[in-house]
Amino acid sequence: MKLIIRGGINQPFFLKIMLFISMTFLLLGNNLFDRKVLFCNFVALLLFNLKSLDSLVYRFSKSLPLIMVLSWCLLSAAWSSWQWASIEESLIQCMLFLTCVLIANTYSIKTIFKLLKHAAIITIIINVLYSILFTSSAFSSAGMTGFYNHKNNLGLIMALCSIILYFDYQRGNSKDSLFFMCISMTVLVASLSKTSISLFVISVLLSSFLYVSTFNIKDKLFNFKVKVLTVVMVIALFSYSVSFHNEILDYLYYNLDEEFMTGRGMLWLTMLLHAENDILVGFGFNSVWGKGDFSEIYYTDLFRYNPLWVESLAASDGGYIDILVSLGLVGFFIFLFFILSVFQDLISHKQSPYFKPLFAFFFFAFCHNISESTYLLSTNVLWFVAILTSCLTLSLYQNRQGGMHV
Repeated sequence: MKLIIRGGINQPFFLKIMLFISMTFLLLGNNLFDRKVLFCNFVALLLFNLKSLDSLVYRFSKSLPLIMVLSWCLLSAAWSSWQWASIEESLIQCMLFLTCVLIANTYSIKTIFKLLKHAAIITIIINVLYSILFTSSAFSSAGMTGFYNHKNNLGLIMALCSIILYFDYQRGNSKDSLFFMCISMTVLVASLSKTSISLFVISVLLSSFLYVSTFNIKDKLFNFKVKVLTVVMVIALFSYSVSFHNEILDYLYYNLDEEFMTGRGMLWLTMLLHAENDILVGFGFNSVWGKGDFSEIYYTDLFRYNPLWVESLAASDGGYIDILVSLGLVGFFIFLFFILSVFQDLISHKQSPYFKPLFAFFFFAFCHNISESTYLLSTNVLWFVAILTSCLTLSLYQNRQGGMHV
């Protein structure tokens, strides 16, 4: 019996408009894409997909690593000091994941990238017009900020828009992609966001190199062996980290410079030191930041010595540090398994014309999370992109008619 995996069901026009507006809000930021917008997308897409539950179940089964991550987030509420906050945010993350699954099941990958392209163009136009009309607030001594409150936010969005438009033009689409890509890259450089500029270049070059490289791991048996090897490697690293976590932490305490990456070293050391006794399972999901006066960060020496700085922070500017502190070594290595699984799934289908933008998206988000906290952070644009990319890996199989046989 053949199972048809949907990914391009004939949608009503309003569903495409809804996704286009949502993607535009996502790129524009400033809390335009919030939980209310996410909930509207979730409900509308769920009602539309009730007739294709078999396809949804199959997609869920292929998203097991991410389901494991979200399950651990929800389970961590059992020992969190802020249980309801942990449960609430875990449920939001589950809704975000389900929405991405529904998007992948509703729209063809071609349609999704077409809507992303138009959303990117609208975002670029708004930023250019805003910078012309409100020059005083759109530029700072550190770099161009555009429609956003910080140059790094502008740089991040322009990098994502440049990735979308670059690969759209490369696939032979309309020349407007080239025109707006030149504008977005100019604004990206003007933002002086070194992280986004460098990651854009590296992501594009690496994805292009992998696409033209001769190696091929499409063989199912080989893929199975790689999966097994990945599981063994993650378990081995987890066992080593548990056995020698004190030695590893001591090494970091004595060798990590507090001024590393513009002061991030101090934040990371503070959080790791505070979580030392709870490093195995962590403090609980969403228990460290974002609770006002009720957060683990307020019980650290950093707050006692520099309260004004701490109150201005929303994260430790190190996504993997935040994952380690909140979810512990167990959650961290489950998350690592998710990351490695998506990379493998993407590379195993590198012949697809959509491999390059998807790989560039995921690699960009993966590296950006080192210097900023984006993963598992509410409706953050990079976390949304990472989840959607993982859900779309299954769509790399499908043919241009919008369906595939498994």
